[in-house]
Amino acid sequence: MKTTLLLLSSLMISLVSLGQTDTWRQITVPTNENLYCIDFPSIDVGYIGGNTGVLLKTIDGGLTWNTINFNTIGWSSSNLPVGPILDLHFVDEINGYMLMHETLFSFIPTTYTNLWKTNDGGVNWEYIPTPSYLSALYVKNMDHILTGGSLDSSSFIINEYNNSSWSQNSSFEASFGTISSPFGPTITNNENISEIDFLGSLGLASTNSNFILRSTDTGQSWDTISSGLDTNYHLNSILIVDAFNSYAGYSSNGNVTYGLLKSEDGGLTWFQDMNSATFFYPDWTCLAQSSIQNNAGLTKIYAGGSIDSWGAGTSFPNGIIFSSSDGFQWDYTDVDYKINDITSNDYEAIIDFLGNTEYRNNTFAVGDSGYVVTNRPIIANSIEDSFSKSSINIYPNPAKEMLYIELDIEKNWKINLLDASMKQTNLTISSLEIQNGINISSLSKGIYFLVLYNDNEKIIKKLIKS
Repeated sequence: MKTTLLLLSSLMISLVSLGQTDTWRQITVPTNENLYCIDFPSIDVGYIGGNTGVLLKTIDGGLTWNTINFNTIGWSSSNLPVGPILDLHFVDEINGYMLMHETLFSFIPTTYTNLWKTNDGGVNWEYIPTPSYLSALYVKNMDHILTGGSLDSSSFIINEYNNSSWSQNSSFEASFGTISSPFGPTITNNENISEIDFLGSLGLASTNSNFILRSTDTGQSWDTISSGLDTNYHLNSILIVDAFNSYAGYSSNGNVTYGLLKSEDGGLTWFQDMNSATFFYPDWTCLAQSSIQNNAGLTKIYAGGSIDSWGAGTSFPNGIIFSSSDGFQWDYTDVDYKINDITSNDYEAIIDFLGNTEYRNNTFAVGDSGYVVTNRPIIANSIEDSFSKSSINIYPNPAKEMLYIELDIEKNWKINLLDASMKQTNLTISSLEIQNGINISSLSKGIYFLVLYNDNEKIIKKLIKS
């Protein structure tokens, strides 16, 4: 349900967004398990991880998702039931890492969070031995990653994995007790770094406590920074927007939450940003940033969370999504389920049905009970032939290599081929190919749209590349 913008500022005034607000649409996926992480390495291919080892994949930009029944290789309990997938990071469409809980059954069952690597699009995962318990992952490339976790029950640690070799970059004493895990049962001190982010040499890490870690040397050393929160709060997420501005999400242990934590000096000092405060008092679970800039040179920020009992009442849904194009004015949408992760899968420009170009946000969020929502426009089949009285026939459809078009060639048609997100492909179509066939073998599998137009008419046809 779209909610009218009403935000708390330090003067308790309401703000009106200057940008276009987001409409979030639910996408059906083949699971009702809780979903904890989502990653899009390209505009077409994306991955979702969830409870009981659920791994979903899309190859059409998030319109449809399928389950991957994957194999794990190289750990002693790889043949046992797997636990929740906590984090996924892909560097391209087939190569990536994941963190996954697994239980080694013995006299006293022990749960581990293990590191896994795939090079075939998630079908097979190779176990990577690690020197510590894991809770956070940052992937620079397939040969260079950083992990956050704990060395024992009283300290937490950041390790670096570079060219198959591990090094310990920093460790700190943990001074907090048992906390509630969003991934299932209560966990203790042995998992206490929740997220790591970098921008150039600047690194920030949120912890399951009330302080932040900061690095200025690409993660080789780290300092502790106060968040300004007391010990009744713990941090869930971190996002570096630029060299000055950063955000952190946090949760309360039964206390009121206000706006996101914000830093305007590269993570040195933090304050609660009252521009993002609402009477929902949400627990802020995740953050994401658009990869493109608007006309003012700003990037859009997204935040997801859950609505606590403070001020919300039982009539409100369990989740909430915030967005801001300038960091001052925020829109929010209350959604049906708690949001656990959000990612912005944007593209720079699209061609609309009038031939114009514009920036378009294309963001996905995942949550409890198999909940997936997106703010991307969903293109319905009913758009076909709605702009022209001329007839057109394309065949075969689905097509694998050659596509043929039957239409009135005397009308001087121009053709654009758009992908599922309405972004123009690199495939150039000449007037000769309209008559003799179009070679589409270079296209990735997925949904496309042929847009044919002249001075008076426009025809749109859906195409499936097999």
